[in-house]
Amino acid sequence: MFIFKILLLNIGLILINCITWNEGPDGPWSMGCDFNGNDLTNQRSKGEECSGRCKSTPSCTHYTWTNYEGGTCWMKSNGASKSQAIQKENENIVCGILTSPNSNQVEFITINNCPYNIWVGMQGRVHSNPNWMVPSNGGWELNSGQTKSVSVPKDFYAGRLWARTNCNYNNGQFRCETGDCGPWVECANGGIQRGGQTPATLAEFTLNGAGDQDYYDVSLVDGYNLKMTIEVTSTSASGNGQYWCKNPACLKDLNSICPQELKKSNSNGQVIGCLSACEKFRTDEYCCRGAFGTPQTCKSSNWPVNYPAIFKQACPSAYSYAYDDSTSTFFCRNTNYKIIFC
Repeated sequence: MFIFKILLLNIGLILINCITWNEGPDGPWSMGCDFNGNDLTNQRSKGEECSGRCKSTPSCTHYTWTNYEGGTCWMKSNGASKSQAIQKENENIVCGILTSPNSNQVEFITINNCPYNIWVGMQGRVHSNPNWMVPSNGGWELNSGQTKSVSVPKDFYAGRLWARTNCNYNNGQFRCETGDCGPWVECANGGIQRGGQTPATLAEFTLNGAGDQDYYDVSLVDGYNLKMTIEVTSTSASGNGQYWCKNPACLKDLNSICPQELKKSNSNGQVIGCLSACEKFRTDEYCCRGAFGTPQTCKSSNWPVNYPAIFKQACPSAYSYAYDDSTSTFFCRNTNYKIIFC
């Protein structure tokens, strides 16, 4: 009798979860089903439009459509399987799963080629979700020779990655000699994104910007603390030109050629970074602001000392000052990126 009851219960569960799936161009979908939780965003739409809305929304992996307010597509994140779908009596509710949601993601592969440990800092935003938070809460340790990959939505912008060096805990606080972002390993601790203290070499990204292109560069505008390269992982996207899908880098030890007045040294007298002229002197001219706030009025060749020329000669593909765009901004699309330290 007990076994018979168990069999009846199992049969009942099977009937409750008997969802008939259809294969659509974007993945499986069904009527009379729903996914709980993981809500990302919602939009008014027709039922047949919901999978496309999800596919074009960064981080969306599955969805539910209801006739709420004439038709609403509820987009969801963090993945789902068919077994997680909940059967509903209302056949007007539709749910579905994207077959390849990662098409909405770009992978950043951080690689530490330095002979010492570093702590990566990261910040950035996405247009589609003002509450989005950077991966790993904006900071992680990379041992020498170690690699770590993180993914961001395709509408990621104002993105920065940098290395923090010579980091230690002191009286319970995490501090770094360069690139410090506060007393935490995670630069977005508490949900607040923080940049790194200068000087720090930067990898900068705006994805899927004007012309549906990614914009990226290695920047010395905030100074220099170590060597850096950005490499694209695919060059299959159509495009051409000197700056199309190329790999900008600064592979010269700028600390060794840094002008004396720009050097940053630690308590032991070791040079650990090279400041920018703007950070050091804080004048409108060196910082390209005020009367010098345009490309026409801010030319490093007119500065009292042309510091960018020193860095540009050493690292021709890196940003050397605020208006160095024409020889330092690179473009690509449909690719992931390696950020290589040292």
